[in-house]
Amino acid sequence: MRAIVAGMALLALTGCVKVEERSTPAEDAQAVAKVERLSTPPVLPITPQPITFPDIEENNLFGAGCAALVEGVKDPIFLGSDEQGWLMLEGEIVRLSADQSSESLPFAAWSKYIGQENWLTITRDAEEEQQTGDEVWSAPGEIVIHDFADRVVYRARASIECGA
Repeated sequence: MRAIVAGMALLALTGCVKVEERSTPAEDAQAVAKVERLSTPPVLPITPQPITFPDIEENNLFGAGCAALVEGVKDPIFLGSDEQGWLMLEGEIVRLSADQSSESLPFAAWSKYIGQENWLTITRDAEEEQQTGDEVWSAPGEIVIHDFADRVVYRARASIECGA
């Protein structure tokens, strides 16, 4: 009799046990993508401001290198030298380090500069270069600023002016 009661109890318990459902690889991939999407901050576009002559004087940004001037703005939005580059963001000068393994530009400037929150590249069409002043050459180009998730936060066509 005990055997019958024990057997019936065992059958009753097995009916109550829920079998664990397993997800498919596609469902796993979807779940991972959702977590990544929810944990990745949105792209926050930035707008560099012009670096004026008083800013250059105040921060001693003189010397040979290249500057990016975007259309409609008389002052550069970026200055790059042999070791450093500078942007004006939210009214503050932001210093970047020259990536000396990147492509070299005239007057000891570089095509890539890296900061604490962003990095940028400047490109120029050397075939279109024209002398625009004493020891100053200008060529059409582009400035592209990335965040550290490698997303573009600013892009503009620019005149890339290099000189001493």
